[in-house]
Amino acid sequence: MTVFTFFYQNLNALYGNDKLVILAFFLFGITLQPAIPLAHELAVECTYPLGAGLSSGMMNVISDLMGFAMSNLLYKLAKDITDDDDIAEFNTCEIDTDSDDYPRNFKTGCYIMGAIFTAAGA
Repeated sequence: MTVFTFFYQNLNALYGNDKLVILAFFLFGITLQPAIPLAHELAVECTYPLGAGLSSGMMNVISDLMGFAMSNLLYKLAKDITDDDDIAEFNTCEIDTDSDDYPRNFKTGCYIMGAIFTAAGA
């Protein structure tokens, strides 16, 4: 996750090209996808007396709950971008100009989430 956050922030900041960011998402997805069956098999092996369906089901439920919690945390850590007129004027968030809503910056949240995942993986 930390490597992904690093690539996302630097590709977007250095080149300002959304296609490179989409490519980073794509590469992250295709490299993570083959690990899912291995993780399920490992969960079944570690919880041997329990059935495979129960073990895989609990793994899915826990990952969904963690995803929900981390998404909420990431959104809470985001800050409104109010001081940059170019971003407010040329945003792609479809925010009305007469609205009190602003585009949000998720940079700090991504760094904190990357640190949490790095610490949890160590």
